Amino acid sequence: MRVSVSACLRSAEVTPLSAEVTPLSAAGERSVARRLLRCAAPLLSDGQTARSLASASSSGDIQAVMRRSGAQFPDLQRLATVVLQPVTTPQV
Repeated sequence: MRVSVSACLRSAEVTPLSAEVTPLSAAGERSVARRLLRCAAPLLSDGQTARSLASASSSGDIQAVMRRSGAQFPDLQRLATVVLQPVTTPQV
């Protein structure tokens, strides 16, 4: 199943304003990657797993949900693995 990133971001919480783009694009609860994970969860898993990810507020919470349910939903597991990778910025 293909998930449109732009469709997920439009449907998730608030569309970022230009002042919010930098904080949203990095790590954190409101990051673009985590918003995408929350949006894709109902398409890639069952309702309970999607609700658990929607209420996950930290990396540890996401990891706990995926430990419980990840094996059942391999596409969601792969997405969560990418989302939980540390954010690095290039050295200038």
